[in-house]
Amino acid sequence: MRRVWVLGGGGMLGAALSRELHQGGAHVYRYRESFDWKTPQHVRQQFDAATQEFLSGLSAGDDWEIYWAAGVGSMGSSKADLDGETFVLGEFLGLLAQGLQQCGVPGMVGFASSAGALYAGSQDFEITECTAVTVINDYAAAKLAQERLFEDFASRIADVRVLLARFSTLYGPGQAQGKRQGLLSHIARCALRHQPVEIFVPLDTSRDYLFVEDAASGFIVALQALRAQDKRTQVKIVAAERSVTISEIIATFNRLNKRRLRIVCNRNNLSAMYARRVAYRSVSPLGAAGEICHTTLLEGAAALLRVERMTYIAGSNKG
Repeated sequence: MRRVWVLGGGGMLGAALSRELHQGGAHVYRYRESFDWKTPQHVRQQFDAATQEFLSGLSAGDDWEIYWAAGVGSMGSSKADLDGETFVLGEFLGLLAQGLQQCGVPGMVGFASSAGALYAGSQDFEITECTAVTVINDYAAAKLAQERLFEDFASRIADVRVLLARFSTLYGPGQAQGKRQGLLSHIARCALRHQPVEIFVPLDTSRDYLFVEDAASGFIVALQALRAQDKRTQVKIVAAERSVTISEIIATFNRLNKRRLRIVCNRNNLSAMYARRVAYRSVSPLGAAGEICHTTLLEGAAALLRVERMTYIAGSNKG
């Protein structure tokens, strides 16, 4: 039996992972209540109960995977909030380590990290797993600290392999409205409400945008591929491996919406944190780009616009 647990299943990536895993025939474990992420003492008790419950369902010969896609941190998050996320993750890994020492069933753990944060200060023309990490803000420092928690976990627990999946810029249905990121979701919402779109970086700024369903598929493919590797911990960049400018994105939405968006260019305190051009290419053996990216920008933007339109209509009907 293949038993899987997705932490952060209510978020954009976590929900996509759960869908993909269900479709692949995995038994996706779900704890009986929502995790109280903002109360460390309570969430630790929940982690303790959930970890025991998840591991108790395993038998010798079973395959198990845990995907950590939790957390609401972003470039604009405070250091206190980011430190809180790192602390909660450390608590979880400590409890998981205790449980696995008693359980003894080999398995896989995947951590959703951020390529955009960890390579933000890089001057490389093209970023690969060989590119040096450059910590230039609190968000990057938190992501690096979290990766190190996983590395330490892997070094202490026999028969467990860990994937550090560094994602490019994700987009798609389910982007949290309160999160200070998500350019394509922001554009889609403004387009539907006939509101001007505020842009805080130059329009020729380019990014690698990866549709969330492709990101989930790539995460799963890479973690599965890790089974055949010798290393306990490996890094994998999960990206579309093609960059598009903000101007191209705006043109795509203009085409789909059949009307021109009103663009307002401003700057804020986060503007300087973002590099002008970002291009990724994975050189890891854990899955090729062709196995990851199947959705074009036009297809992804259309899917996003469709879901946002349904959400907008549903909200208008409630009013």
